Amino acid sequence: MGALRLLSMLRIIGILQRFLRFLKPLAECKQQNEELETKVDILVEGNNSLTEKNTSLRRQLTDCQVTGAGLSTRVDILLAKVATLQDAAKPIPAPTVSKWVDGPGIRRIAKAAVPDSRIYMSDVRQYGLIADEEMARFLREDKTNLERYIVEKYDCDDFTWRLLGALSEGPWASIAAGFAWSNTHAFNVYINDKEQLMVIEPQTDKIMPYASDMPGQYIPIFLLMI
Repeated sequence: MGALRLLSMLRIIGILQRFLRFLKPLAECKQQNEELETKVDILVEGNNSLTEKNTSLRRQLTDCQVTGAGLSTRVDILLAKVATLQDAAKPIPAPTVSKWVDGPGIRRIAKAAVPDSRIYMSDVRQYGLIADEEMARFLREDKTNLERYIVEKYDCDDFTWRLLGALSEGPWASIAAGFAWSNTHAFNVYINDKEQLMVIEPQTDKIMPYASDMPGQYIPIFLLMI
């Protein structure tokens, strides 16, 4: 009996040894699997990080594109303003003078039109008389009428002085043009080549022949010819 029991035990031990030899590669496989899973997790985390970075970069790129578009628009606006300023800075081509009249002659024409006004002549030199079409051409080029009216800050007298300043530059300074005040308004005047006193509304560029029955705001009490 003892021998049989010993033999049985040896067989069991052999079986266990074979089983253990089978379990060893399984354990190694499990360990390798766990290591692979760890590496996969690391790769997934890395991929997630890269995805987040990619998303962030795309967002930054989009922001840059939006900002770039905004800057491009601003540049276009600034270039347009520069072009406008350059255009405004260009001298208006000289007028065609139809005839010349001296200071006393201009005073007589103005006095005949507005006998009750106080008239002041800044010069006794020769004044050039131009056709109404020439003055209309000047006003089309001039930008005074584009200014914004602001009560007590940029109103009728400011428009009038600005236009008068423009008419005092270059060859236009020789024409018979001036500044007038009524009891309620300021406006510009000039004498055309038909020796008529003409009214200019500098806020609208409207040209009107002076007449004693005009609206009261255009009946001058003071007239200055530059």
